[in-house]
Amino acid sequence: MQSLWAGLSGLNASSTWLDTIAGNLSNMNTTGFASEGNSFADALTRQMSGQATAPALAGRYTLPGWWAPSGVYATGLESNFSQMSMKSTGVSTDAAIEGNGFFTVRTPSGETLLTKAGSFQWSRQANGSFALATPNGDLVLDTKNQPILAPSKPTSMTIAQDGQITFGDQSGSAAVAGPTLQVVDVPVPSQSLIAVSGTNYAVAPGWKAIPAGQYSVHQGFLNESNVNATDDLANLVEAQQMYNLNTESLKISNQMMGIANNIL
Repeated sequence: MQSLWAGLSGLNASSTWLDTIAGNLSNMNTTGFASEGNSFADALTRQMSGQATAPALAGRYTLPGWWAPSGVYATGLESNFSQMSMKSTGVSTDAAIEGNGFFTVRTPSGETLLTKAGSFQWSRQANGSFALATPNGDLVLDTKNQPILAPSKPTSMTIAQDGQITFGDQSGSAAVAGPTLQVVDVPVPSQSLIAVSGTNYAVAPGWKAIPAGQYSVHQGFLNESNVNATDDLANLVEAQQMYNLNTESLKISNQMMGIANNIL
């Protein structure tokens, strides 16, 4: 039975990997999408690490004298937030971040989330005012953790590299300083951020968002997805091969059990 469980665990792990790769490839053109990857470990380490020797010296270990494998499992899903390339849109409400940092938004339910997707627009609120928001209605927040509202009269908007917003009339005169986009950072974002929906992320328990340090906001640009199609297509072949090999192992194990039953 151990060989069956090992093969089944391999099928589950490779299926998870295939799902992740498919998600990456389907979001190649999604603004602000961070590519995702899986990490794996053998099941014996997971089940018996408490009895292992020298845990400080080895990340993978088994019981002394025990070398039989027990399968593999996906330990987690991590997002890659390496610098995303920027594309010019010419839209004044679009913004991209160069360097480390995330925009902060507030969902209709009141939850504060982080995002790299700076495709913003003016959204009419229930009281008649216009607030800077994402296409799905999440409000963009300023450094005081408040929504960014447009002045009562029609104006132009300029965003400086530090996120400072300036409003002016259509002629470009009578500039009025507005709020500043809140840009925050988190330590080890691949571990401290949890994907919530689309390109929005929540800060995991035990971690805290802090004001970003070195960054530049670029108006009229958007951060593109950092999915590398070449790498993911290569991973797709490997994951499919992993799936096929584990399928074969299950077939062989089943045949061996059938032979053993006939002998008995």
